[in-house]
Amino acid sequence: MPLAGKETPIGEVLELRGQKLELELELLQIAQQEEADEFIIGLPKSSDGKETPQSNKVLSVAGRFAA
Repeated sequence: MPLAGKETPIGEVLELRGQKLELELELLQIAQQEEADEFIIGLPKSSDGKETPQSNKVLSVAGRFAA
């Protein structure tokens, strides 16, 4: 199932909700097609700068992409 996306001047913004392994495989495929060397993943934090439960989820996904 392809991901929904919007074309932007800086590339494609992907809708990342509700998909896990399939999403990761598609991101890796896009990275390979675009010959990307790295991923930039934003870390959500609370207004006081502390990590949140969502931060932990993002760190988990980022860890799977780390080489």
